[in-house]
Formats: sequence, structure tokens, C-alpha cells
Amino acid sequence: EEFFKAYISQWNLIETNRKVGVMYPNDADGNAIRAHLAPLLAKQGFTIVDPGAYETGTTDYSSQIALFKQEGVEIFNSFPIPPDFAAFWRQAAQQG
Repeated sequence: EEFFKAYISQWNLIETNRKVGVMYPNDADGNAIRAHLAPLLAKQGFTIVDPGAYETGTTDYSSQIALFKQEGVEIFNSFPIPPDFAAFWRQAAQQG
């Protein structure tokens, strides 16, 4: 709930289309966030774009990035381990 409060208080300060691309890993943290945070965000009017749980150590995020682009995602939320985030962010930048 504290994550939810923090995100809502920040995201409501900026104009967006309220589409949130989420990337939650297939682990205890990711599954808990998917089960609890995502529904709270949806109840506040945010559209959740969830490509599904990914495995830690994934090296190719092309399908997730393509979905986020296709859906017009303007907000990104994730709970990855640092190397996974670095790989995703690098690939997202490369793919525009």
C-alpha cells in the first residue's frame, strides 16, 4: 500500500494517458506486486499493460518493449534485479 500511495501521489502530478507498463519478475516480490499493487492502480483509473511475468536473467525484452510501444505506455513500473533493469532499459532506449 505504501508503494501505491507513493506512485499515485507522483503520477497524478503529471499529465499522462494513465497507461502503466509493468514488468514484474516471476519471483516472490514480482508476484506479490502483481497481485496487490497492480489492482490498486487499476482501481485509480490507470490502465495496466502487463506482458506477463518474466524470468530473472532474461536477456531479450523485445516482446515487452513492442507491447508497451503498441499500447502507448507512458508510465513504467517494475521490480527487477539491477542487471535485468539495465538490460531492459538499454534495449528500450535502442528500440526508441
